[in-house]
Amino acid sequence: MSSLARIAAAIVLWSATPSEAADKITLEALTMRLAYEGTGTLSDNIAPPAQFSGFNTVIGEGSAAEPANDILVTAVLAAPGETNGEEKLVIVARRASDRKVLAGRIIEHPFVGKTGKSYRSILIQDATCDGVEVTATYGKQRKIAAVPFKCGE
Repeated sequence: MSSLARIAAAIVLWSATPSEAADKITLEALTMRLAYEGTGTLSDNIAPPAQFSGFNTVIGEGSAAEPANDILVTAVLAAPGETNGEEKLVIVARRASDRKVLAGRIIEHPFVGKTGKSYRSILIQDATCDGVEVTATYGKQRKIAAVPFKCGE
């Protein structure tokens, strides 16, 4: 086999071999923040292990600093450096009472930049009167966060 043929064969084998990028990317965290309606700011992370009372969040009661209906969910990916992921990042939010999907997103081959972090988000609208469970999956890695919201008098 000529050296050119060997190089071509090596390139084919190299391109067909799964990249180590998937092994280098870690699903580091899953955060949930309320989108406050009075100031347009975001709350601190309310995902467990945070201590959060979700009673009447819609009118700013419980642990909420002000009224909030929407939740910004962020999956945090980490890697030792700039990397294209080999797996899909899947984020799904469900209502706790009936498991109805409230929001979701699939990100093919997420990119982690030079900072070593990537933050990918979804917005769950009108979700603070019933419990919410969010699952983020990257390859075989999984993070789950659930917050028990409830509205009442």
